Amino acid sequence: MGVSNNPPVWLSSIATQVESRLSEFLQYEQDRWSGIDDDLGIPLGELTRLVDAGGKRLRPAFCYLAFVGAGGDANARDLLDTQAAIELLHASALLHDDIIDGSSTRRGEPT
Repeated sequence: MGVSNNPPVWLSSIATQVESRLSEFLQYEQDRWSGIDDDLGIPLGELTRLVDAGGKRLRPAFCYLAFVGAGGDANARDLLDTQAAIELLHASALLHDDIIDGSSTRRGEPT
């Protein structure tokens, strides 16, 4: 039996939902901060670019499995927000790591 390169449907579904929520949140914040001053939107634009570069989105899947495994409602809106927050925290940590290490790229994109 060979190993599939395609993730299970449930994992892809979580990734899609989290990416949609992240996009919605980051666009809202981009508009809000840019409305104060265009320069304030620059860091959010960079974070959005990093998040949009992709990833496996395993942390949101672990969050889902832990929450539902402990008896939580799989359709809870707070669950999706928490999954997105965990992924945003991870992206921020990667960005911080790139700054500290002086890395010029992350996931093939400039940092």
